[in-house]
Amino acid sequence: MYKKGYVNQNVRQEFDKLRKSFENKEISLEDFFRDINALDKKFHDDPFYKLNINGMIVNLGKDFKELRLIYFAKERLLDYQADTMEGYRRNKIYYDIGNAYHSIADIKFETQIKDLKKNSRGKEVKYMSVLMEIDEYSKAMKYYNKIAPDWTDQFSMAKTNSSNILDKFGRYYESIMLYNRILKLDPNFGMALGNKARAIIYYYRILPEKFKFKKLLIEARDLFEGSLKDERLKNIGGEFAIKSFQNLLNELNKYLSGNKIKVTNNFLENLRKWFLNLPRKLIVYVSKTRIRKVNKSLVNLRKYQNFVLDKNLFLNFHFGFNINKNSLKDVILPPFISIKSSGTTAEYHGFERNIFYAAKHLNQIIEDFTSARYLYFLATIGELNVTTADMTEYMYTLDYAHNNLEYGILKTVFTKLFNILDKIANFLYMYFEIEHSRDVNLNSLTYEKFKNLVKDLNNLQLLALFELSLDFQEGYSYNYLQKLRNNLVHKYLDIKEIEGYEVEDEEYKTNHIYKDKFFKYIQLMLEISKAAIMYTVLALETEWSKIHKQEGKIGVINVPKQSDIFSVEE
Repeated sequence: MYKKGYVNQNVRQEFDKLRKSFENKEISLEDFFRDINALDKKFHDDPFYKLNINGMIVNLGKDFKELRLIYFAKERLLDYQADTMEGYRRNKIYYDIGNAYHSIADIKFETQIKDLKKNSRGKEVKYMSVLMEIDEYSKAMKYYNKIAPDWTDQFSMAKTNSSNILDKFGRYYESIMLYNRILKLDPNFGMALGNKARAIIYYYRILPEKFKFKKLLIEARDLFEGSLKDERLKNIGGEFAIKSFQNLLNELNKYLSGNKIKVTNNFLENLRKWFLNLPRKLIVYVSKTRIRKVNKSLVNLRKYQNFVLDKNLFLNFHFGFNINKNSLKDVILPPFISIKSSGTTAEYHGFERNIFYAAKHLNQIIEDFTSARYLYFLATIGELNVTTADMTEYMYTLDYAHNNLEYGILKTVFTKLFNILDKIANFLYMYFEIEHSRDVNLNSLTYEKFKNLVKDLNNLQLLALFELSLDFQEGYSYNYLQKLRNNLVHKYLDIKEIEGYEVEDEEYKTNHIYKDKFFKYIQLMLEISKAAIMYTVLALETEWSKIHKQEGKIGVINVPKQSDIFSVEE
């Protein structure tokens, strides 16, 4: 039986000797495998050895970029059948398998990029083409995502590693959201603080100039400073992490100082939170008496706006910060570009056909997200008209499964959010005029034609959408969400509030879910669908920035805003 915190120093000493011999090239790879087999026999009853030896081998292979070592350890780890284990032991095996896939992917990527540069003859190396063919990154995330919080740092390290992978594929929004979840559990975890700051800087760099808000850089600076205060940083990230974060902090401070960007205090933000915690009647009274010296827009925020802002669900690039009046709006419309020479037609009101229908696709995507968001708000804060529940009768199957208006609306929210992903695929195929002979859905973003588009354009945000779509495929991180949606659309999904009688068959397990878990899945789908919308918009912004200065056939299509046409009564 494995005891919490148990360490066998003899095992560590034996492996350190073996590592040193390998490092000094005193033994061959074959000798190393032979010596590991000998250690297996020597420590066959030792729980510390069984749980840690393969992770040690993975780290050795990672340090010396020896794939055969990592493959050797990975196969041994997969034989452990971690799903049958419990708690820390299960997490440890999941982490080591994820680390193995992650290390294999990194070594493959570095090797292939090095070879491409060697043979490029001065031409630009399109690293995205390499990333798209390495599926070990997705496999690593699958195992990292299986890890639950325990008494160690494994959960935080796994989520940090997952975020690093997301960064590599341009999925900065998801990465920062994942760092937030880590820091909610461990606010002082240095690796997460520093890597979140790095992700914010990456995110800042790809934003259109008009959305480069300095508040993001100030946030990144504060995070770097916090990361360097964590005493665990050296043990987990090593000297490299400390030097990397310190160098980035120095560069950031130099930039902030050079551009005369001053640090603003948090007085207004703290005051806003104080107002939100006051009784609602008092807030209304204060507003009516016109005491608005602090910030009129903050005091007059409606409950819904506060909800959306606090959960960072506005479709804009403000990242949940109250920067200006547009922080409380969905302001995300991208510029469209034209590469045709045929001109416009009266049939489509002066637009080219693909632009005309692309605008309609995007409008529907935004409408679906905002309506799903509002329904989620109503269900979350309990402002549904619950009296209507008495109007509908449901059958009771004696297993505590419950149907009602609230759950029906939540199921609608989940389905709407997932459908957005299918519509984004349709939008991209329409906008970029990708030929297709079958229905377009989320899976279409994994097809060769879309992959070729990503490679040709070398567009990081299109790469993000490709990689996101992979996560929904069979055997990957988000496939369970797709199965959940399929059950809702084609079968049924029952929500249970308390544990009770359950039928032991596969259909029952896949078609029933507890309320708390379903709420978490909806929140996750809100983040994923918002991220996908942001990647789509930034992909178009990227293409516009590449060519907007060119002359000739290429031009910006200015699609007017509906708010400029239709008046809205206050």
